Amino acid sequence: MAKPVDPRLWRYARSARRYLGVSVLLSLVITGCTVEQIPAPIGLPLSRTSA
Repeated sequence: MAKPVDPRLWRYARSARRYLGVSVLLSLVITGCTVEQIPAPIGLPLSRTSA
C-alpha cells in the first residue's frame, strides 16, 4: 500500500507542505458548509431553494 504523502515532500518542500495544509483546511470548510447548508465563504449558495 502506498504512503499518503511521500516523506521527501515533508522534509524538503515547505511551500508544498503549506499548500497541502491550506488545501485540506479549505476542503474541510467547504465540506462543513455543504453539510450545514450555509452559504459558501465566497458568498454563493450551495443549494437552490424554490421560493
